[in-house]
Amino acid sequence: MSIMDQKICDILFNKGLITEGQIDTVLSRARGQNSLEKLLLEEQIVGEEELTKAVAEGFGLGYIDPSSLPQKPLISEISPELMHKYAFIPIKKENGKLLIAVHNPSDIVKIDELESLLNSKIDLMVASRSAIENIQEYLVTQGEALAKAAKAPMSAQDAMAQQIVTNTESIANLIGTVIDVGLMKIAGILMGMSDRAAGTGPSDPSDAP
Repeated sequence: MSIMDQKICDILFNKGLITEGQIDTVLSRARGQNSLEKLLLEEQIVGEEELTKAVAEGFGLGYIDPSSLPQKPLISEISPELMHKYAFIPIKKENGKLLIAVHNPSDIVKIDELESLLNSKIDLMVASRSAIENIQEYLVTQGEALAKAAKAPMSAQDAMAQQIVTNTESIANLIGTVIDVGLMKIAGILMGMSDRAAGTGPSDPSDAP
């Protein structure tokens, strides 16, 4: 049992979400793989979001509910793989700090590593594990779908559209060439007329003696 586990249980008790008997039971078993979170959820003593709120309060951090988490994180340079490895979702970046949602704010080592990797100071909010994992899964699925679409053969309709674009570009280039040639001929004619008007061009044969 850790001091934070006791604090979280006290918060849940003060909210009327857990009894003293349940506290004694889970705290006596909360060790090793049997974390407080796992015991409370497996025994269905409290709901995941209520537990997450208590964790946020225990650490003095803000809580963010699943509906408020960005489905498409705005920080495009952060890969889904990095989010999965460090179990976080980026929310926003302002004033040189990155705000992220985590489900385990006690993992200081990972947070320090993340600050170093992203070269940014990090502020935390707490979201439930399932909310974070759902968004990470969505991002990975979207990435796989885009990669698959990029490798897929072009449909007949898409091929026709591409051919139309190509033909249009070729016609435009041809028209441009014709116009250029026409303009050059017109310019030559005008220059000849100008030369004759100035008397520098070839003489009219009828003027010969």
